[in-house]
Amino acid sequence: MTFTLGGCPINWMSKLQAIIVLLIIKAKYHTLSEDAKEVIWLKRLFIELQIGDDTPTKLYTNNQSNMKLIKNLILHVKTRSIYIYIYINSKHHYIRKKVRDGTIKINYIPTHEQIVDLLIKPLGRIHFKELQKIIGVVKGD
Repeated sequence: MTFTLGGCPINWMSKLQAIIVLLIIKAKYHTLSEDAKEVIWLKRLFIELQIGDDTPTKLYTNNQSNMKLIKNLILHVKTRSIYIYIYINSKHHYIRKKVRDGTIKINYIPTHEQIVDLLIKPLGRIHFKELQKIIGVVKGD
């Protein structure tokens, strides 16, 4: 996860997942819930420092299945196990609650535009340079 202010990264984290899951959708859902907690903490800090406001904070993900699941938790074959998982572990409803109350807005971002990859993954030279341009480390052509 990477958090930006004015287009520049101010906070990022990469760690092994604390839970073992059978479906990637569960892992991504859990991660989005943890990201939401971090976003709310940063938002409160910025408001206290008088550099933030109460507008919805944008949280980007490259997983469209999770975006749909957050908006509408429906039970079907592909999400049955996550449905059970979420209701057993209700702490992961945090992301859904914050989206519903308008504190957080979930937006889609294509995988190749994930800025966090610059900080946590080995990348090819071309992709590395493209992401550097996005965050303003180097000037674009």
